[in-house]
Amino acid sequence: MNHLQAWGKYKGMSYDDLPADVITVANQCILDWFGCAIAGSAEPLAGILRKVFAHRSGQCSVIGSDLKLDAQTAGLLNGASGHALDYDDTGARTQCHGTAPVIPAVLAVAEEIGASGRELITAFVVGVEIEGRIAH
Repeated sequence: MNHLQAWGKYKGMSYDDLPADVITVANQCILDWFGCAIAGSAEPLAGILRKVFAHRSGQCSVIGSDLKLDAQTAGLLNGASGHALDYDDTGARTQCHGTAPVIPAVLAVAEEIGASGRELITAFVVGVEIEGRIAH
C-alpha cells in the first residue's frame, strides 16, 4: 500500500469520527493560531502582502484588515500573518509547524463554501494528520 492509498482512510471522515481529546487539541491549536495571526497581521510582511494583493477581490476574510479576497490569496496572507512572528505551534514528533500551513487554507475554503464549524475542525484535523505523516 502506498502513501496515497493509506491516506484514503481520511476520505469521508466526519466530526463524529473524531475522539473528544482530538477535538479539544484541534480547538486549542486553532485558537493559538488566531492569536499568532492577529499579532502577525501587524508585522511589516503582512502589510506589504495586503498592499500587493489589495486589487484582488473575493469573499474570504484577511486577518487584520477589512479586505475580502479569493480563497487562495486570503489563505496566503493569513498564513503569512500566522507564521510572521514564528510563535506558532510545533509538533515534537514531526518538527514542523502543524497549524500554520493548514488552518489558513481550511479557513479560506470553509468561508468560501459556507462550511460549518464541525466541518472546519474535521478538515483541519485531516490536514494536520496528512501533513504530519508527510513530515515524519
